[in-house]
Amino acid sequence: MTARPLPPPRPAVADVARLLRPGSVAVVGASPRTFVGGIALRNLRALGFAGTVTPVNPRRPEIDGVPAAGSLAELDHTPDVALLLVGADRVLHAAREAVDCGVRGLVVPGAGHTDSGAAADTVIRGLRALAADTGVVVAGPNCMGYVDMVTGAAPYVGTVPAQVRAGRIGVVAQSGAVVEAVINAGGRVPLSTAVSSGTEAVTDLADYLRFFAADEHTHAVLAFVEAVADPTAFLAAAEALAAAGKPLAICKVGRSAVAQAGVTAHSGKLAGSHRVAMAAMRQAGAIVCDDLDELLVTGELLAVGRPPGERLHIVANSGGEANLLADLTDDTGLRLPPLRSEAVAALRARWPRFTPGNPLDPWGVNDYRAVYPEALRIAAAEPGDVLVVSLDAQ
Repeated sequence: MTARPLPPPRPAVADVARLLRPGSVAVVGASPRTFVGGIALRNLRALGFAGTVTPVNPRRPEIDGVPAAGSLAELDHTPDVALLLVGADRVLHAAREAVDCGVRGLVVPGAGHTDSGAAADTVIRGLRALAADTGVVVAGPNCMGYVDMVTGAAPYVGTVPAQVRAGRIGVVAQSGAVVEAVINAGGRVPLSTAVSSGTEAVTDLADYLRFFAADEHTHAVLAFVEAVADPTAFLAAAEALAAAGKPLAICKVGRSAVAQAGVTAHSGKLAGSHRVAMAAMRQAGAIVCDDLDELLVTGELLAVGRPPGERLHIVANSGGEANLLADLTDDTGLRLPPLRSEAVAALRARWPRFTPGNPLDPWGVNDYRAVYPEALRIAAAEPGDVLVVSLDAQ
């Protein structure tokens, strides 16, 4: 594999913010005839983006009811971002044309080339040279784009479902499919901005983490990592998040030899030692997740926020579940305070054979439909910080 040139100097956080929070977007290559050419335009309109959206297509005067321009040079304004939906052989020409028109942010999806090889190298080299000469900020290539729930901007070539929720969790993933999974997870993780970083010719993980560290709309970040091109910058960005009080949860692939080879083929980067990377990320304050489901669950928990203390009350559905939850509580250094005497007396007054405790296990005491709601009510009234409820389908 031929060595690629180093990326240009890192963009300022304000420039990354302008890329991800634009006031206007041009969709170069927008077309109703292709999925990608149509979905991006629909995404930009679906989330209520209040900025200007302009399709650019020399062969069509309008697309999906939106007036189109024949070229960027014909516009009466300068878009903040241009989404380049053109083939690999036209990416660099389209990028140069956009920059010559004053565009300061580019989103370059797959562009019809593979992840590695001569075509990818040509695009990456050209984008890096353009950025070094002009300071343009580039997302991609080989990315899906991004979805910003703050402004409603979505120069994104995937599916944005109606269930996607606005919130304060930032997401950055080097895999477009993982960003798709998070966005399409039924609203499990409420998002500020979700970024597919792709091959990272110019703007990389560290730049997006720096943006999230400074962003008032983001309180925590999820990252899916295949390879880190600049470990020093990445760890510095992770530490900046920690210093800002914003948790960072990371799922990094590449534990096996097969996965490491796949990372190189997919991203053109070396995966490096997984153990060393995990140790460094933990030292920088990151929460390390083993798989995507764990990353999503962590995102759900971070969206709720950290509890004010370590006192848990548990209402379980069986003795076995109660004991399992008690073990997990102990494993994590949390506490199970005993029920107050008045709570015990209230439960035993109605169900004398009940032996209340924390965890509470009301199963089998009496009519389940009566005892369980009362157990919940009493547990919720106890002094504590978190109420954990275990429910099975009945």
